[in-house]
Amino acid sequence: MTSRKKKSVPYQVGYGKPPLHTQFRKGQSGNPGGRPRRTATERAKALALREAYRSVTVKEGDKALALPNQSLASSLSLRKYSNAVP
Repeated sequence: MTSRKKKSVPYQVGYGKPPLHTQFRKGQSGNPGGRPRRTATERAKALALREAYRSVTVKEGDKALALPNQSLASSLSLRKYSNAVP
C-alpha cells in the first residue's frame, strides 16, 4: 500500500471532491464485492421456466407443429392416460 502524500495546499472538499480518507484507493474498484448472486433455488426456478416455454417442433401426421415444452408434456400425458384401460 502506498501512503498518501501531504499537500502543501489544503484540499478543498465539496461537490465531486470527497474527503481524501473516503476516496477509493488506486487500483481498487468502487464495488469490490459486486452484485450478490441469485440463490440456487432462484436459478433452478428460472431454468425450469425457460425449459418449460422452450419451443419444440413436433410432427403430427403431415403437419409440423411448434409447441412449447409445457404443452407438449401435457398433451403427451393426456394421450397416454386417455388410451389406458381402467
